Amino acid sequence: MLREAAAAEVGALSGVRLPGREGVWTVTIRDGVIAGIERGGAGATADVLIPGFHDPHVHVLSMLREREAVRLPDDLRGRDALAAAVRQAARRSGAGWVRLRRLDHDEMLGGWLPDRDWLDAVEPDRPLRIQHRNLRLDVLNSAGLARCGAGGDGRVFGAGSALRDPTEAIDLERLAAKVSDELLAAGVTSLQDAGEANGDSELALLDALAVSGALRQRLWTMVSGRRLAAGRVRMPDRRRVRHAKLVALEAELDLDDLVEQARAARRAGLGVAIHAATEVELAAAIAVLDAVGLRRGDRIEHAFVASDAAIEAVAATGAAVVASPALVAEHGDAYLERHGEPSRLHRLASWLRAGVPLALASDAPVTRARPLAMLDAARRRRTRGGRPFGRAEALAAGAALRAATRTPAALVGARTLGRIVPGAPADLVVLRDGAVALTVLRGAVVYEAPT
Repeated sequence: MLREAAAAEVGALSGVRLPGREGVWTVTIRDGVIAGIERGGAGATADVLIPGFHDPHVHVLSMLREREAVRLPDDLRGRDALAAAVRQAARRSGAGWVRLRRLDHDEMLGGWLPDRDWLDAVEPDRPLRIQHRNLRLDVLNSAGLARCGAGGDGRVFGAGSALRDPTEAIDLERLAAKVSDELLAAGVTSLQDAGEANGDSELALLDALAVSGALRQRLWTMVSGRRLAAGRVRMPDRRRVRHAKLVALEAELDLDDLVEQARAARRAGLGVAIHAATEVELAAAIAVLDAVGLRRGDRIEHAFVASDAAIEAVAATGAAVVASPALVAEHGDAYLERHGEPSRLHRLASWLRAGVPLALASDAPVTRARPLAMLDAARRRRTRGGRPFGRAEALAAGAALRAATRTPAALVGARTLGRIVPGAPADLVVLRDGAVALTVLRGAVVYEAPT
């Protein structure tokens, strides 16, 4: 459905199937809320009605700015190939920045990371920025560092969308409208920004995009735990903020600092969302939660590596885990080559068996925000090359759907979102032949697949 067309209010969705219920149903909608559910109704009985998807871990500003960047090919290998890609991007781009994205230094460069001197030798004149696929690293040449007011060896960790050229004008509203429409076409009706550097300016930008209508999804955000603890962000009237983002990094782990960030979150009335990818980082996240106690909505992000003992320890804290199953589908072959036995990697079902609330996220733009593909990855547990990857961690269809709708919505306190019950918000998706046919947001059609 075109954005400029008036969104059509929905009175009822008739003759649809509902997950976990026999027969066909009619769902009536009034004032943006599900008013009733009755058995029967005429319609296309193959259509399935599900709640709109809630993506609990995305990086909105990075999603927008990556539209200005050239994607590095997945099969790029070696320094010479990277240099050639930089020069080609420079020839094709305008007079300003040269941007590339999706660098994977392990798979592409054998673990080697470029720095400013290497980039200066390839592109000495124009500002150049290469973003790692994990969004935690940007590499800039000298011209790029000067534009952003940064220094060092060109390897900038953890800055993300906060690393900006103040002289550059980017039409974020235009980019947000495009990204928002794509998300609605995928059935994503609500999301949470997980920027680890979110301060006053980033939160104000996200608010402005939501208020203007450029970003139509229901939006919640996180605030930088580090900035919060340092008193460098104003919290009054931040109604979208639900969590402080803490980052446990094995290479520079400071448990006391993480605990202080968590205590600052508690003073601000916020939950914590703790980035923890490795076993050591997961242990640190557990220690932080043990130190400050549980608040409803507390969560651990990623938990890429988890032993049975670690899963039991997380369960004892009461926190949720937010996982990204699409990473197995996209990078599972490399994980198998590097680690061999995948039994402790990217676990899913084990969290649920231990009683840990599990939410599924895209981590966009780390992976694309395509929830149907994400659910397929969670159920199939196969790599891009077709190899099985920890099949014991596969989720049943119902469990996967809850983890992409109801559970992540509950983490931001939206406890009626992600459900098809009377009184719940009418954020709904109609599936036809396994694809999104219709997306309804606040009771109005915001996407309709072409016929």
